[in-house]
Amino acid sequence: MAASVFVVPLAVVGAFLASRASALAKLATLYLHNEHFLPKAIEYLDEAIALSSRSAELYNLRGVAHSKAGHGEQADADFAQVTALSPRTAEAHMNRGVDLLRQEEFDRAIDALTQASRIDPNLATVFSNLGTAYQKKGDLTSAIDNYTRAIVLRAKYPVAFANRSYSHFLRGDHQLAVADARHAITLDPRLPMAHTNLGHGLAALGDTAAAVRSYRSALALGPDRRVEEETLEALEKLGVRDLDDEDNDDGDDDEDR
Repeated sequence: MAASVFVVPLAVVGAFLASRASALAKLATLYLHNEHFLPKAIEYLDEAIALSSRSAELYNLRGVAHSKAGHGEQADADFAQVTALSPRTAEAHMNRGVDLLRQEEFDRAIDALTQASRIDPNLATVFSNLGTAYQKKGDLTSAIDNYTRAIVLRAKYPVAFANRSYSHFLRGDHQLAVADARHAITLDPRLPMAHTNLGHGLAALGDTAAAVRSYRSALALGPDRRVEEETLEALEKLGVRDLDDEDNDDGDDDEDR
C-alpha cells in the first residue's frame, strides 16, 4: 500500500477501479453460460484484470471462460495464478481439475481435484468431479465412492445421482442405475443426462419401450451436443430412427419420473 499521505486519493481511485472491475466481471459472468459469447466474456475479464491484477476471483472467472472456450493453456495459466494469489482457494483447484478433465488428462485432473478436497472436504462438487475423473479412467469403484461422498454432503444433488447412475450402468448394476437416474429426475426433471442414463439402464434390463421414452424425454429437453449424440446413438441401437413415430409398445405405459 502507498504511504499514508496518499491514502485518501488513492483509496478513491482504488474504489473506482474496483467497482469498474466488478462491473466488468458481472458482465462477463452473464456471457459465460453461452459458448457463442465466450470471446466477449474473456474480453471483459481481460479489461477487469488490467484494472485489478491481484484479484484471484477474476483470474478464476477467466480460467473458466478459457476452459469453456477450449483454451487449455490459457485456462491452466489463469488457475495457476489463482492458486499463487490464494493457495487455499479450493474452487481454483477444482476448476483446474475440470479443465484438465476437458483435456482428458485424467491423472492430472485427479491430482488437482484431490488437492481441492483436502482444502475443503465439504465441497460436494469436488467429489462429484472426482467421480467423473475416475469414471473416465475406468475405475468405477472409485467413481461410485466419490459420487456417493458428494451425495452424502449434498443430499439433493441431481448431477451426482445421474453420474453415479452411469457408473452403475457401466459396471453392470442396472437396477441401481435405474434407481439413481429416477431419483435424479425427481430432483431435477429437466436434466437431460438423467433421462438418457435412465434409458441406458432400462434398455439393459430389456424394457425397450420405456428406454425409448426416456431417450425421447432427454432430446425434448434440448441437451448439449455430447448428450444428444449419445442419446441418438442409443436410440439407433434400439432400431429407432424416426423420432416422430409413436412407440410400438405392448407393455405398460408408466411414465419415467
